[in-house]
Amino acid sequence: YFLIRIKGVAGDFSSQELEIISTVAKKYGDGFVHVTTRQGFEIHNIYKDNILNAKVELESGGISLGACGPRGRGIVACPGSNTCKYGIIETKSLAKELDDLYFRKEAPGKFKIAVSGCPNNCSKPIENDVGVMGGVLPKWDEKKCIDCSLCVNVCPTEAITKADNKYILDLEKCILCGICINNCPVQAWKAEKAGYTLFLGGTMGKKPRLGTKAKILIQSKHELFNLIKNAFEFYKREGKKKERFGHCLDRYGLEKALKEILNEK
Repeated sequence: YFLIRIKGVAGDFSSQELEIISTVAKKYGDGFVHVTTRQGFEIHNIYKDNILNAKVELESGGISLGACGPRGRGIVACPGSNTCKYGIIETKSLAKELDDLYFRKEAPGKFKIAVSGCPNNCSKPIENDVGVMGGVLPKWDEKKCIDCSLCVNVCPTEAITKADNKYILDLEKCILCGICINNCPVQAWKAEKAGYTLFLGGTMGKKPRLGTKAKILIQSKHELFNLIKNAFEFYKREGKKKERFGHCLDRYGLEKALKEILNEK
């Protein structure tokens, strides 16, 4: 008996696709569908003689099969700014573009990408080989402020303090989440700049490693995609067989590797 893995991109499936998956699970499996950690599905307990027929029925219905082994996997993403009030960036089309570029691409080991609309980190970008997270840099408008101190109370990292009747943002503590902007009743906190934060080298498994924050507030998708391309090419060039990207960075020398990937002297 075997299983068939079904690819998801940002966790979205149409009702028609779900019907096809359900039909195949009833016809060739045991009637159950397993939801994977990467927002896809697996149909378990398919007898070996039925694998080909099940595969054909899925693919003829427009269902894409998943990947395993040392290559790009399906892209995980949260709902993003189109759905979530905390979302800073759009995530779904971004995930689709990244999937087109990296799904099933050969690599030294697994290569996983996740996209999160904001630092709430719902899709866990810091646990993936490449993580993209929306971020926003807030700016205080003294003229609009009514001195309610709500921003001080809601900031999750205590990055905002009050001194001499002014509200001060500590850029070292700020995680670019925009909660001060969302909660200010008079819009005294505004977005000065928004963009993408790029994390590299995250992984869980037997040797966990959180992703390294490589660059914050990347202003264009073009720059973001170029940096991800640089990271993937670095991994293909320097990575050892079955070595995850983060462990490759550490072995090579993290600071040296990031300078190469970010094109910094």
